[in-house]
Amino acid sequence: MEVYKLRCTNCGAPLPAPKPGDSWVRCEYCGYTNKIVDASKYTENLKQELEKWIREILPPTIITSTTVDVAARYQIFQNLIKPKVSLTRANVRARYLQQLSQPIMPLITSSPLPIDDSRRYFEEALKIESLKDFAVAEEDQKLLNETLVYEYLTAYLANMLRALSKNDV
Repeated sequence: MEVYKLRCTNCGAPLPAPKPGDSWVRCEYCGYTNKIVDASKYTENLKQELEKWIREILPPTIITSTTVDVAARYQIFQNLIKPKVSLTRANVRARYLQQLSQPIMPLITSSPLPIDDSRRYFEEALKIESLKDFAVAEEDQKLLNETLVYEYLTAYLANMLRALSKNDV
């Protein structure tokens, strides 16, 4: 039996494990109360999107192969995965730095600050996590870990800025 961590249907963050018999679970990041059935459906949809995304990156022969040696995984990562992850890392790092450059305290401004959807960043982080088996070199693992850090921090900041903009703190 495979166990999947449930995701918040509002922000995409990982949900805490529900207690036996509970039908609702509260997101620790955005405060949204999720029905476990809805969160399970959302997680299943994410799993399908993740499989589709991996099929787009990797050639079909690699996906059907049951064993891939270390040298092959290294080549796959270098040629197919690393360019996309590097671009994703650069984009999410830029967005993270842009969010940090805005005032954290709510200020009255003439125009509202643009607020990102944290779900996008949590979903991208999930995709990046699924590629960890292909990162065999220490440098490649570091790239994936840094990308994950930026994805999560950007998602958390987006949740915080959304809460501040609604005076929901």
